Amino acid sequence: MVVENEKKFYDILNMVTESNELYLKLEVIKYFYNIIEKPSQYSIIEFEIFIFKYYFEYTINEQLIEQNKAFSDYYNKKPSPININPDDETHLIFFKSFYYILANTINFKEKINENGIKILIRQININIFKNKINCALNNFKKEIMNKINLNINNIKDKINKLKLIIFEKDNDENNQINFIMAFSNLRANNYGIKNCSFLKAKEVAGNIIPAIASTTAAITGLSCIQLYASIETDDIKLLRCGAFNLGTSEFDIFFPEEKRYIKNKPKAKDSPEYIVIPKEYTCWDKIDIMGPNMIIKTLIDDFKNKYNVDIDFINYNNELLISPLDDEESKMKETIEKLVEYKTKKKINSNQKYIKLDLSISQGICEVLTPAIRYVLKNN
Repeated sequence: MVVENEKKFYDILNMVTESNELYLKLEVIKYFYNIIEKPSQYSIIEFEIFIFKYYFEYTINEQLIEQNKAFSDYYNKKPSPININPDDETHLIFFKSFYYILANTINFKEKINENGIKILIRQININIFKNKINCALNNFKKEIMNKINLNINNIKDKINKLKLIIFEKDNDENNQINFIMAFSNLRANNYGIKNCSFLKAKEVAGNIIPAIASTTAAITGLSCIQLYASIETDDIKLLRCGAFNLGTSEFDIFFPEEKRYIKNKPKAKDSPEYIVIPKEYTCWDKIDIMGPNMIIKTLIDDFKNKYNVDIDFINYNNELLISPLDDEESKMKETIEKLVEYKTKKKINSNQKYIKLDLSISQGICEVLTPAIRYVLKNN
């Protein structure tokens, strides 16, 4: 790390010849140092305000001063600086999403709501003033390096604990797409360009290519036709199954098979003995366990009373939650939610309606087969 070597720190910064870029790097180092040294809502929002003012106000004003003549061209659109407005939805999305990404990076657990963001924005006043004289920037470098050197061991330890954030477009709760959308729309507002939606930002940032003429599109089309048919009638004879290959232009439309049931069968030679609960089910059936906050013992007792079976193991996503054979009394009194979060080291998504449990069930020496088992997290 550059903080371990003052000469390396200066060598890296001296490679930056453009004063605006150098000023930005120094300010980012200063603010980020403050954040990891004393993480707080204030220090994080203060850094965000600097980033906002630099990119959407300061650089635009600089551009207007330096290239004023260029904007006389009809096709060269003149930008406008943006002042922070805590009541603007796009501004709030920028600050909120940026806050949670930074907080996740430094393992800062303190949450913030929109009202808290508005209060801090109105409290914090940052005036960006860049002196382009090299000696002033050199003094700035020394000031930052001296501050870092005072707490070098503490800073190194905290830097080593920073969390690497991996871009994941499909997790809407990590705030990454929200940040990309807000940043893009703020820059668009500088130039009077139409804003994009969340889904558009997700499509572009995730490099999602819509299926226009593909197998996915063909399946979707045929499924929609069947959906229309199922609305009109419940006669299975009017429905069809399809198999096709767009690569060879082969299409096969045929009558669907009758619904297949899994049911009890007499034991055959060399086959394992098993029973089925309920007495018969299809691959589309489910057993719903109604939560929330059901304790493990209640789940086991309910299955015993209702089906006269024993639950030997309870698994979630290949994680063993409990084995009643272990007779762990403390675990038996835990709720399913808490045990899942403890074993997986992850919070259950607040928008999740249910989780799928994998139960190993027996009745005497017989294995018990069941439909998919869902633990319902919400009653509504």
